[in-house]
Amino acid sequence: MSAKRLDTALMQRLLRAYVAISLLGVIIISLHNLYINQFDDYFGLKFVIKLSMGLSMVIVFQLISLYRLRRVRQYLRRRSAQDLERQPRVQADDRLPIWQDLATFPFMVFIMMIVLGTLYSPTYHLLMLRLDLIREAELPATVGMFLLENLLFDQALTGTLATLLYITLRRISREYLRVFEVYTLPAIRLGSIMMRLILIFVSLFVISMLTVSWFVMNAVYSGGTFPVAGMFLVIGASFAFSMVIFAFEAFNFRHSLRELIRSILTLTGKRREDLHGKMPIVSTDETGKLAAAFNSLQERTEQEYRILDQELQLAHAVQQQLLPTSSVACGPFTAAGLCRPSRQIGGDLFDCLVLDDGSLVIVIGDVSGHGVQAALIMSAVVVLLRAEVRRGGDPAEILDRLNRQLIDTLRYSTYVTLALARFHPDKQRLDYASAGHVSPYLLRDGEVREISVSSLPIGIAADAAYVTETLEIKPGDRYVFYTDGLVETFTSGRTMLGFDGLAKRLTALKADQHPEEQIRSLLDGLPQVTTEPYDDDKTLVMVRVGD
Repeated sequence: MSAKRLDTALMQRLLRAYVAISLLGVIIISLHNLYINQFDDYFGLKFVIKLSMGLSMVIVFQLISLYRLRRVRQYLRRRSAQDLERQPRVQADDRLPIWQDLATFPFMVFIMMIVLGTLYSPTYHLLMLRLDLIREAELPATVGMFLLENLLFDQALTGTLATLLYITLRRISREYLRVFEVYTLPAIRLGSIMMRLILIFVSLFVISMLTVSWFVMNAVYSGGTFPVAGMFLVIGASFAFSMVIFAFEAFNFRHSLRELIRSILTLTGKRREDLHGKMPIVSTDETGKLAAAFNSLQERTEQEYRILDQELQLAHAVQQQLLPTSSVACGPFTAAGLCRPSRQIGGDLFDCLVLDDGSLVIVIGDVSGHGVQAALIMSAVVVLLRAEVRRGGDPAEILDRLNRQLIDTLRYSTYVTLALARFHPDKQRLDYASAGHVSPYLLRDGEVREISVSSLPIGIAADAAYVTETLEIKPGDRYVFYTDGLVETFTSGRTMLGFDGLAKRLTALKADQHPEEQIRSLLDGLPQVTTEPYDDDKTLVMVRVGD
C-alpha cells in the first residue's frame, strides 16, 4: 500500500483486471474466428462489435464494483495515509459488514460473469444473423446447430474467464482485507476451502467438456476427416489450463496456512513482544477460522500474561522490600548495595545488618536458576539469615545452621551460594565465610586483592563444613562483594567480562566517592546485553572503611 489513496488503488487494480480479462476474451474469440474463417472479413463490423462488447463488459463490471464496494471505498478512503490522522477509527463492529462486502465480492463477480456471458452469447450471434454478417459457409447445417455450436464455445470461454477473474479478484481482495484489521469472524454463513475447490474443479471440468464438445461438433459439420490430433491438442490444452488454475488456488491455500503456522510458532518463541500479535482475517474459509481461533488464543494468552505481569510486579515489590533500600553507616564503615535482576524477580540477595554490639554484617548470595522458584527461595533465605545472624556465632556457624535448615527444603534440586562477612569496628577485624560464593575483592592502596575462602553451597550436603577466615581491617579499605552475574556479563561482541575485566573496572572507580555512587557507576558502565543466555542477575555490595 503506497501513499496513493487505498480506495483509488483498489478500483484501479479492479479496472486493470477487468480490462485484462476482457482483452483475453476478445483475443480468444478472434483466434476462434481465424480458425474458422481464416482472415476473410476479419477486420469488419464483427470485430468492432466484439471490441464494443468487451468494452461494455469492463464498464458494467466497474460500475457494479463501484456500487457494491461503496462502503469499502469509504472505509479505505478514511484509512488512507492523508486521512488516517484526521479521521477517527471505525469500531470493529462497524467494520465487519464492510469487511464482508469485500470478502464475498469475488464470488459475486464470478456468478455475474457466468450470467452475463450466458446472455451475451445468444445476443451476439442473433445480432450477427440479423445484420446478415454470418456467411453461408459459417452455417454448417441449420441456424439452430450454428447457435448451439457457438454457444458451447462461448460458454467454455465464459467459464474460463469467470474462473480467472474469480482467482484474480480473490488475490486482490485479500491484500485489502488486511487493512480492516478484523480479528474475529462475523456471524455469517462461513464457507469452506473444499467448496471453493469443488467450485473451481466443476468449472474447469465443464469448461473442458464444452471445449471438447464444440471441437467435435465443429469438426463433424465442417466435413472431411476427423482431426484426431487436433482433438487431443484441445484436450491437452484444457487439461493443462485446469491443472494450472487448480494448482494456483491450492498454492494460495498453502500460503495462507504457512502464514498461520509462522504466527502460531511465535507462541514458542522467547521474545515477549512477539507473543501477542494478531493475524488479520482475509477469508471466510478454514484459514479464516484458524486465524480467528489463533487470535482468540492470542487474546487469552495476553490476558494470562497481563495477570502474570501484575503478580510478578507485586512479587517484585515484596522482594525489593526485603533488600536494603539505602546505604548503611556503622562506625567507620559505610556500606551500600544494589541488585539488578535480569527479570522482574530474581534469585540474587544481599543484606546489611547492624548488630547490637556495633558490628556490621554483610550477606550476599545467589540462588541457582531463575524465575519464581529462585525468587521464593531467595525470600526465604533472607528471612532465615536475619534470624540466624541475630542468634549469634561466627560466619561459619551461621552458614552451618542455615544449611541444616534448608537442606530438606531444597531437596538437593537447587542450591544457594552465600558469602557472610562480619566487620568488627572495635577489633579492626573482618570475619568472613563463604558457601560456594565467588571470592570478594579487597581494594587497598590502589591494588585489587582476592579474598579466597569457600566451601560447598547451601543445599548440597548436610555435613558440609564451613570455615571462617579472619582479616585485618585498615582505614581506606574497600571490600567488594558481588554475584557471578557480574563477571559473566557479555559484551556486544559476545566476550565475557570475566574476573580480570571486573578487577580493572574496580581500580578505575573513584575512591573518594560514596560507595553507592561507585556501585552505580560500575553497574551503569556494564554492557547491556539482555539476550538469553547472556543475561543474569547482577548484585554488588561495597563496604568502605573510613579513617
